[in-house]
Amino acid sequence: MIKSKLVLLVAISILSCVIILRGFAGCGASSLRDDIVEPWCPDLPDFDGEQQRRPSHVSYGSSAQSAYEEEEEFEQVDSPRTYPSLDELLMQAENSVNKSGKIDLKRQISDYSDLEYILQEFTGDKRINRIYLTENKLERLPEAIGTFTKLVQLKASHNKLTNLPKSFKNLLNLRRLWLGGNQLSERALKIICKLPCLEWLDLSCNDLITLPVEIRNLKTLQKLDITGNLLNEAQVRRQVGDSVVIINGDVPFTFRQGEEEAIEAIEDAAF
Repeated sequence: MIKSKLVLLVAISILSCVIILRGFAGCGASSLRDDIVEPWCPDLPDFDGEQQRRPSHVSYGSSAQSAYEEEEEFEQVDSPRTYPSLDELLMQAENSVNKSGKIDLKRQISDYSDLEYILQEFTGDKRINRIYLTENKLERLPEAIGTFTKLVQLKASHNKLTNLPKSFKNLLNLRRLWLGGNQLSERALKIICKLPCLEWLDLSCNDLITLPVEIRNLKTLQKLDITGNLLNEAQVRRQVGDSVVIINGDVPFTFRQGEEEAIEAIEDAAF
């Protein structure tokens, strides 16, 4: 009997030791897992082109994250735009005018004086019916623009224009005018209201609060884009009348740009 009790006590002691050791090992492992900081990594595309998101529960090393973000920001900086020389621009313009009656200088002008020189070279040329000056960071347009009396379309969107030249009043055949993405005021727009044939007018993204009263004089106006301004649409409606299509919505720039390019392609074919 005594021997059996001793064996039982020994077995209980061994079992107790095993339980204690397992508990200690578990606590140690748990604390070690809590101290582990998994390496931070950026979102990576998987084989299906989907974006692999980082798990929300993972803690990332702050130094690794900030280093990657700085590198990513550096990589996203646009490379400097390269511009053609003045001679190249003149040759390009001459070829375009001979082919389709168009001067296309989108994203081509690095200096206002270059544009002024080119327009002066073509002053009064009756062949020219379209001029495109989009995205050139222009702060003004040369007075020579008013010498192109056969001009039907003028695109000067996404520049830094604050005023329009007085010679604008001479563009008596202008039907479509793009001035979106500039810094034009109500006062600067008054001269547009003297154009007797204007049908399409893009004034989007100019931070306009009101339109000039004279805009009601545009009797041929069919389409008016006021997206991205501070205008009261109901008031604009009263100014231009019910027959004009007013565009006033959040349209992404890439879509608007694609729409303009599609219209250009159709019009090139027409001309």
